[in-house]
Amino acid sequence: MRTDPLFYELFQTYPQIFFEIAQILPLCPYRFESVTVKSTEKRIDGVLYPTIADQPIYFVEVQASPDEQMYWRTSREISTYFEQRPNLKDTEWYAYVIWLDGDDDCGFKTTHIYDKQQKQRILSVHLIEILKRLPANSLALTVLRPLIVDTEQEVRQNFVSWVQHIRDNHLAPPS
Repeated sequence: MRTDPLFYELFQTYPQIFFEIAQILPLCPYRFESVTVKSTEKRIDGVLYPTIADQPIYFVEVQASPDEQMYWRTSREISTYFEQRPNLKDTEWYAYVIWLDGDDDCGFKTTHIYDKQQKQRILSVHLIEILKRLPANSLALTVLRPLIVDTEQEVRQNFVSWVQHIRDNHLAPPS
């Protein structure tokens, strides 16, 4: 998938962008990694690990085209992840499937997964819809703005000013 490297680098550099898109206020900083689950050789697009104990792990899948098996695959990869890491079996977790275009999301159908408190564990986000609702000073909106413009000409005309806005108004990437 051509979008995977873009989002991998974006979430690795600015993990807070995931939380803006998912509309979550994390209680601690997170670091992002791409994880391979060994037995099936399937790669989870990314995992956000908390930097302090007792905070949830967030799994991230970014999808740019229709895929009716997306939620089943995500469920399998997360199950394999925890199967291989039994020490994490009691860790709270959530998975977010970020759809670039909400029209590509086939819906959950029968793949709803809930915890004991009836909180849904696998959630979907329609990126373009979220970006259009974010405040103008949002880092996610600033970095991903080219995804919501109407023409390539608009991207070309505004690219330099957008990059300058990122440099002027947001923290430098962590080293």
